[in-house]
Amino acid sequence: DGTLIYKNKKYNELYYESDTEKVKTPDTGFVVEKENVKPFLTEFTSKLGLVGREQREFIEYWEPRLTKEVKTPYIFISIYDKEEKEIVDHVVITPEPTTRIEFLAYFKPIAKPYAVEPLDYPVVPERKGFVEVEWGGAIDW
Repeated sequence: DGTLIYKNKKYNELYYESDTEKVKTPDTGFVVEKENVKPFLTEFTSKLGLVGREQREFIEYWEPRLTKEVKTPYIFISIYDKEEKEIVDHVVITPEPTTRIEFLAYFKPIAKPYAVEPLDYPVVPERKGFVEVEWGGAIDW
């Protein structure tokens, strides 16, 4: 049912912070005007496999940070490569999930738009059995 149990306590979700300074930053992605962040994040998270509550929680967490805390008119948005994500936040889940949907978003405030190769979205697996959904993100100040 999505409940996490850790040290005999139940949680609906897990929150943690990681260090992203030692990994390679993405070079493909999208340059988005700050005023278009919310609709962009809706499409972005859909293409990354989030649905319903998962997608709402991602947007409710990131949209205010990106529109209120970021002071530049544009934001470069991408995801870390799977290998880089594993360096940042390797998560062990027992029992092993049948399906894994996981990504670590990357946000970089920028002053002016520039040409960038679009992100090639990863293939989203079909949800079968025990499904793990893990999302996170980092703002590269």
